[in-house]
Amino acid sequence: MEKKRGQVSIFVLLAILIVAVILIYFAVRPTSKLPKIPSEFEPVYGSFLECVEEATWKGINLLESQAGYIELPEFEPGSEQFPFSSHLDFVGVQVPYWRYVSANGLEKERVPSLEYMETQLEDFIESEISDCSFESFYNEGFGIIIDSRPEAKVKIKPEEVDVELHANLTLSKGGSSYFVNMHHLEIPSVLGSLYNSAKKIYNYEKESLFLENRTIDVLRLYAPVDGFEISCSPLTWNADEIFDELENALEANVLALRTNGPKNDYFNVELPVSEQVKFLNFKNWPRSFEVSPADGKVLLAEPIGNQPGLGILGFCYVPYHFVYSLRYPVLIQISKSGETFQFPVAIIIEKNVPRGIGVLGEAVNLERTDLCKNKNTRIRVELYDNALNPVKGEIFYKCLGSECYIGETGDNGVLEADFPQCVNGQVIVKAENYKDAKKVFSTVNPGTVQMILDKEYLIEVELVIDGRVYDGEDAIINFISEDGSQVLVYPKEKYVKLGEGEYNISVLVYGEGNFKLGETTFQHCIDVPTSFFSIKTKERCFDVVAPEQEISKVLIAGGNAEKYFLESSLRGAEKLKISLKSLPTPESLEDLQENYMLVRDKKLELSLE
Repeated sequence: MEKKRGQVSIFVLLAILIVAVILIYFAVRPTSKLPKIPSEFEPVYGSFLECVEEATWKGINLLESQAGYIELPEFEPGSEQFPFSSHLDFVGVQVPYWRYVSANGLEKERVPSLEYMETQLEDFIESEISDCSFESFYNEGFGIIIDSRPEAKVKIKPEEVDVELHANLTLSKGGSSYFVNMHHLEIPSVLGSLYNSAKKIYNYEKESLFLENRTIDVLRLYAPVDGFEISCSPLTWNADEIFDELENALEANVLALRTNGPKNDYFNVELPVSEQVKFLNFKNWPRSFEVSPADGKVLLAEPIGNQPGLGILGFCYVPYHFVYSLRYPVLIQISKSGETFQFPVAIIIEKNVPRGIGVLGEAVNLERTDLCKNKNTRIRVELYDNALNPVKGEIFYKCLGSECYIGETGDNGVLEADFPQCVNGQVIVKAENYKDAKKVFSTVNPGTVQMILDKEYLIEVELVIDGRVYDGEDAIINFISEDGSQVLVYPKEKYVKLGEGEYNISVLVYGEGNFKLGETTFQHCIDVPTSFFSIKTKERCFDVVAPEQEISKVLIAGGNAEKYFLESSLRGAEKLKISLKSLPTPESLEDLQENYMLVRDKKLELSLE
């Protein structure tokens, strides 16, 4: 019995040793990602894996080119003020913004998470499997059956994308068959690395606003923002020309940004990534520029020192301060190993100040977003001209700071549409060749609003001085009415839009001057507190030195007039003739001040022809 027990123990030890060897072998041997398949089915299964790999690469390319999205998020259109839709059209590819401003001015972020990207890629691979083609193998007599409901599991890593596909695949030919249901691929893609770098760049831009700050640099370099010039005549700029120059400058400066230049290079951007980064901006992309104060397309700065009563200054200067709002997109591309991930952001400058995304949480909760969505009161709008003929126009409704587009009237001048409910809102009408019209109208209950529009006529302006048509420069013509104002820099601008109504018209004409003002010292006094905590003040005076200046532009003609234009007189007119007399050319500051006093009381002669 003892001998038998010893033999059993030896067999048990041998069995344990064999099992241990087998376990060690399977633990240390290289794992194969592909199942062992019969050689006759290898070409078919290899084709299936190629199809899965092709679908994966296709999904990766979509994620990289569409800012981390395969299925694009819901499209949101832009507006005239905020021209960004939720997607940037880049060479035909719709790339969702990671940061943008909606049509009603709300800041929004749409940065996909890595988990969401993996889910999208899983869904994409599952949908693409049904499109795998095995036609050539069918012709060779193979039977191929694929699970109609495959399940993919994706893991995006920095240097590869792992795909596990659960799909029943049955292959057969003749009397042989083979079944496999688990498929594993490792795709050598740097999608994960590019996405991580894109997030770092986005967060760095959101915190530092380096693109917005460089936009401020461009603005101050290429547009009049604030400052002054020694001059006794107004300064004028054309807003269209300024915006055109800004567009060119922004495009060139954004494209010049790089991440591999010298540290002291202005265009070098130090980013927390190692990949190659490009910044793109093109003039044909949506953008909007605004500037104030402005009269139409003209920026006007008036001189100080030549008005009556200010002769003590001893010199003239023109201060100016203009406030800009710029909105344009930048597409950021990150590249590595032949792959490129891209995402756009909206760059917003509001009133000369960069606007970040920091107030996003507050902005999303603003109630104003719901006004235009809740249109539930039926209103009939009827538009007519002064002869009661129907007018075709666009209808807007403004209430509580929000303005909603309602629709367009037909050729019969009538629109029946749903309005948002509001007490004492404004119906606003815009029609071609007519003045904009506004009318207070409550939309709590259904009703009808009738509006008569004043036709607007484009009239050429002809300026005549001393009986001759003026062909010089620097003539400023102002048309002021209750509807607003228009400024012409004559003779560069010769056409004005006039409708029935009363206008105050003023003309200032500047010519060449030829005298100098010597250096002048005058005293300026202000009230200052007597102590840090005191509300009492005392007068403190100090000397101000006005430098010598050469007067090159002086007032040589001008005047004022009030005129009521009837539509019947405007209807057949082509030209508004403005006639006035010249003034003596000033040869001193006193003469210049005298001319300003004369212009104040001088009347213009107006005639429609």
